[in-house]
Amino acid sequence: MRIDAEDGEVKIFELNSRFWGSILGSLRAGVNFPHLACLSALKIPFPKPCYKEGEIYFVRGISGRVEGRDDVPYSWRRSNIPFVLADPFPEITHRLRSLARRKSDAAL
Repeated sequence: MRIDAEDGEVKIFELNSRFWGSILGSLRAGVNFPHLACLSALKIPFPKPCYKEGEIYFVRGISGRVEGRDDVPYSWRRSNIPFVLADPFPEITHRLRSLARRKSDAAL
């Protein structure tokens, strides 16, 4: 975003439509940002979302180890595993892309 020196108007020249990596944590807290974005884009009014505090941990594979936290006891209910089981395709795609990148890097 920049302010145009000629007319003083704000110009948007790039928009990143991807959601952040902690989107599942927001959903677990009770705030569905993609749904709210759709409602907002369609100009459908919605009440201010209420959220509940809590934690979500992203585990490494089936080991139960919390990503980046060796001191945190594993809790299946506070992990991303229920989301992965409900819709496994994003995780499968991510894992296949990672594998392909590793093979490509190894070939160099």
